[in-house]
Order: sequence, then C-alpha cells, then structure tokens
Amino acid sequence: MGTRLAAIADLPNNPDHPYFEFISAISDGLNATLTQKFIAVVNEYYARLGNDTKTKNKMLHAYTRSVQYEFKFAETVFALEVESNPAPTFTDLVDSHIAPDAQAEVVNHALFREIGAGTLPLDRFAVLVQQDHLYINGFYGAFAYMEGKETDKELKRLLHKDSGLMYDYLERLYDKFNFQPAYFAEGYTKVYLDHIISKSHNASIAEGLAAVYPCYSLWNQMRQVSKLAKNVTGPHPYAEFFRFNDPSRSNNSLAAFKNLINIYFDRLEGDLETKFKMFQVVGDSILYEGMFANGVYKMGQPQGF
Repeated sequence: MGTRLAAIADLPNNPDHPYFEFISAISDGLNATLTQKFIAVVNEYYARLGNDTKTKNKMLHAYTRSVQYEFKFAETVFALEVESNPAPTFTDLVDSHIAPDAQAEVVNHALFREIGAGTLPLDRFAVLVQQDHLYINGFYGAFAYMEGKETDKELKRLLHKDSGLMYDYLERLYDKFNFQPAYFAEGYTKVYLDHIISKSHNASIAEGLAAVYPCYSLWNQMRQVSKLAKNVTGPHPYAEFFRFNDPSRSNNSLAAFKNLINIYFDRLEGDLETKFKMFQVVGDSILYEGMFANGVYKMGQPQGF
C-alpha cells in the first residue's frame, strides 16, 4: 500500500506533499526488512502444513477476510472525514460499511435456518436457549453497569432495561421442553460475555453500547427465519421462539437502541479515537456472534438435559 501511495503522490519529486512523512515511513512496502521477515515466517508455517489442506484453506480464508476488513475500515474512515449535512450517524456507518456481510453469515447460519424449518434437533435448541440465557445475564448486567456510570438523567433512563419479559420467555421454554438452565458458560459463550462485560465496565459507555449493537441488529434480522417458519405444515415445534422474537416488536427495540447509541456517538464530537474504537468493538462482536452460533450448532451439549 505504501509503495502505491508513494507513486500516486509522486513522492520523490514532491517533498512538499502535506503527508510526505507518513507516506515516506510506509513506502518501503514489501521491501521493508520487517515485512520480509514476517513473510518468511508465514511461508515457513505454511510449508510445515504439508498436505493439511484444511488449515491452508483456513489461512487463505482468514487472509481474505482481513483484506475485506481493511477495505471496510478505509470506507468507514473516509465516510467519517468527508463533510456531509447532516453528518452520518454511527449506525449509518456501521450498517453500510461494517455489519452487512458478516451479519448475513450469522443470520444465514444453519442453526437459525434449521430453527426456521423446524428441523433443528431439540438438544441443539436446548443448547441455544441455555447459552443464550447466560449471554442475556451478561447483557442486562452490562446495561445495569453502564446505567450506574451515567450521570445524565435522560441518558440514564434510556440505558435502563427491564429484563422481565425476557426471563418470562425463557421460563416458558424450560417448562415446555422440560430442561433446565445451564450450570456454566461454554467457552464460545464465555469469550463473548467477557467481551461485552469488559467493554461496559472498563471502557466508555459508547464502546459498551457498540459491543451489544450486533446483538440488536442480528435479532432484528430474524424475520428471515420467521419466513421459513411459515412454510412448516402443522404446529411448529419452536413456535414460542417466533412469537417472542416478533419482527415488529424487534423493529421498535432496534430503533430505540439506534437512537441511544447515536446520541453517544454524536456526543464524542472530535474524539475520533473513541469513535474508531466503537467500530472495532462492533467488528469483534460480530465475530463473537458467529462463534456463538457455530459453537451451539457444532460443539454444544445441553447441560442437565
């Protein structure tokens, strides 16, 4: 990238370029000693894999995803810097540049497709409910902590969450399917919980809200799963799941949350460092959402089932 920038800027003949020092520092590109050492190490690890095509494919997939994230990051930074009236909101930028592709992978995960089709085995549904219950505990805990940190009365009111409806819903599922809450968080749930709790407790409220934004956005998109459920003949085995995750109610909830997080983003004004952290936090949460779905579907075992 640096070599390409140097050529575009005609750096050798343009020492008065406003970003001369920045471009000069990165213009060595692939020829830099440190870069060459890193490439040698990566190639060595790749060579050691031998016929392990599965891991090699994962390396290539990870590289491709990183390139995509670099592109999305550049788009987002550019959108932030370009003057517009009105200025773009946080959710405008996230929904346009960061979330769509990765969120779509989660929404279209086999776990949710099979719930919609009514074909997901009950033990896997039990894992989803149990681990989601633990996530919800952390979710409401994060909001309670952020509410406690906030001093503005109106924002404190907006941060307040009533968990009653959610826990009533979970109890109905336990009674209907005759299984109990999980005793502990599985690894894929724990890393996600650690993420949202650490952000809500140790970072700004804006970053704490960014950590849970993908959760709101994801469940709003569950209407796609609801459409699959309508094709099921006879009583749907997971009808209660769809009654509770009603798209119209989800729309109202998402709109309220978008308003809240955009207020915090706007209050940051020229604090670009925290704004960029918010985007990074969202990206991390989306990855954790995918890990959670994959863990429930492929590795999860119900506890006390």
